[in-house]
Amino acid sequence: MGQVKLIEQSFQEIQEDTQGINRKVWVFPIQLLAKNVVLPKNIVQIRQEQEMKKARGLNYEELKDRATKVISISNKRFTKNENISA
Repeated sequence: MGQVKLIEQSFQEIQEDTQGINRKVWVFPIQLLAKNVVLPKNIVQIRQEQEMKKARGLNYEELKDRATKVISISNKRFTKNENISA
């Protein structure tokens, strides 16, 4: 992805792990130094497919619980598509 810089002081907080157990973690708020990073389209697609597969295995209550824990952060992603037809 590229070089990053620390944009805020690192800190510890409690976060839920993949098994649903709360644990103390270090958080390092970082930002990419490059302004416009373009990810290949397949990287984004693979990640989305993994998340969808994981979500399909959850019941309604588990999905609802995960949705209420989501932190809303504006997140822009750019992809590179080499198959553009004019």
